[in-house]
Amino acid sequence: MDKKQIQERTQAAFKYVQSLGYRPVYIGLYGSQNYGLDVHDKDYQSDLDWKCLILPTLTDLIQNSKPVSTVLEFDGGQIDLKDVRAFTDSVVKCNVNFLEILTTNYFHCENQSVLELRKQVVPLMKEMWFLYLKACFGMMKEKEAALRHPYPKTKHRVDQFWYDPKQLHHVARLKILIERYVACSKKDYIWNVANFAHYGNEQEQLVALKKWLLTNEEVDESVKFLLEKAIEAIEDFKRPMIFTAKARTIQLARDLILNEIIKWIRENESWLNSSTPVLPNDSANTVETP
Repeated sequence: MDKKQIQERTQAAFKYVQSLGYRPVYIGLYGSQNYGLDVHDKDYQSDLDWKCLILPTLTDLIQNSKPVSTVLEFDGGQIDLKDVRAFTDSVVKCNVNFLEILTTNYFHCENQSVLELRKQVVPLMKEMWFLYLKACFGMMKEKEAALRHPYPKTKHRVDQFWYDPKQLHHVARLKILIERYVACSKKDYIWNVANFAHYGNEQEQLVALKKWLLTNEEVDESVKFLLEKAIEAIEDFKRPMIFTAKARTIQLARDLILNEIIKWIRENESWLNSSTPVLPNDSANTVETP
């Protein structure tokens, strides 16, 4: 699948979310295509997955409804829906998966504040180094825990290979990500996310890890080694944390919600002038998913 086809499917995924009654403002691809590690052969097929940022409605805000967080099946892949309120919390904590969708080349956006939010990712990663490295290492531990867990989507691999090779691949990828972050930051390079989006010399080995068949002992030894090397890199890197980008990120998310409220008020002046206004039936939490 070429870049044009991936972008077309990304736009189609956005329209699908709209068709269900949600209010999406941004969708971004996450996964192997972003780092050139997707595989398409007779033994393995990488699918497409997205995270989609949706706005809460006025009713959701007034009632302080639980932010929407659900997964939709779409065209052989998945769309992970996130309310902007929950999304922002994950971004300022430097959750790797959420930062990734703000740096991918495959996205569709219909809101200027989110485009500004994309510009905050590099400053956020640089200023909040401890949270970023902590998030990367935390994800390594999650992948370690998932190695032999029979999740519905990965049970067939665990049953066939006694572990999920893709999880081992992720542990190795995240270890490289941590080492590369530290190396670039210690030399104070003016770097951007592209430094971390492709794996150069390690690419062939990382792809192979998705398909190699190792013994249980080899898997455990590999994970132990990768975790130890990640810890070494993190412990060797210290610098003050700054919070400028965090504050800017939070403000942009607030602007998203504020602008939505202003827009709704302008479109519903008669509702404001009513002597007995009733909340509109527009809650995103009432949308029925297929």
